[in-house]
Amino acid sequence: MVSYNSRKQKPFVPYPFYSSVVDLASNNNVVVLCCALNDETRHMINREVMVALGKGVVIVNVARGAVIDEKQLLRCLMEGEIGGCSTLESYVAICQLLGRNLEAFFSNNPLITPVI
Repeated sequence: MVSYNSRKQKPFVPYPFYSSVVDLASNNNVVVLCCALNDETRHMINREVMVALGKGVVIVNVARGAVIDEKQLLRCLMEGEIGGCSTLESYVAICQLLGRNLEAFFSNNPLITPVI
């Protein structure tokens, strides 16, 4: 199920809204971050959120292009060239590559584009 956290609830979004990241983390198995790194978002994913996520949960940091788990917070598992997307075709290709990487990751297979 898809759910989200934001500064305020979006009346046009049909998914469950959580007013805190901790609540979002407590109720989901995958958390995708789609935000700029700034003073407001710095340390959004902290110890309290990691504890709420529990074991086996994955964080996908879209703004940074990294995927991390609770054991290896700093190890990059996949990265898309987000800054280089300027056409519809390139966005579609990046999304398809991300999907293939996620499939490989969750199937315990080698990633299509690992970052070492």
